[in-house]
Amino acid sequence: MKMFDSERKFADFLIANNKTYLFQPPRFKLKKTTYRTDFYCPEDDTYYEIIGSRQAFHLNKIKLIEFIKRYPSINFKIVKPDGREYINREALIDMENNIHPYKNKGWIDIKKEMKELLRIKLEYGLSYEKLTRKIGEISQQTVYRWFIKEHKPNEIMLYRIRKFIKEHKKILSKK
Repeated sequence: MKMFDSERKFADFLIANNKTYLFQPPRFKLKKTTYRTDFYCPEDDTYYEIIGSRQAFHLNKIKLIEFIKRYPSINFKIVKPDGREYINREALIDMENNIHPYKNKGWIDIKKEMKELLRIKLEYGLSYEKLTRKIGEISQQTVYRWFIKEHKPNEIMLYRIRKFIKEHKKILSKK
């Protein structure tokens, strides 16, 4: 079977880490369809789904959620081509449980999160650049646009923002 570039990069990552793998292992049965992960590594008994882009993730999100719910005992990771985790099981389930920004096919009001993020930014005296580094994997311009209400974060970014806020609330409450 032909590998996409993102899958080839992950295969190279596995080879560099001396792991054997099976590309596109047997399918798993879901309610109305089947699902096949991209890789299986027998050494750590883990199945891997490679996410090459945000769009690819959103296209497969429902299958991924159904898979982890139907097979909770299977070691399963959703990773980027370089082997870093893209999103973990808990975050994916949170999305399923309506902790994402879509509500009635529109955006929920994220004023609370932006207000809290601004409070943390001011409390620590952070520039947009430092704030983006702390949240991770977003551009300074994107965060700035959130503040001036030109953009709203997608569900993965909103999850990261909420996680960042939660961690910093704990720190601030200890002061």
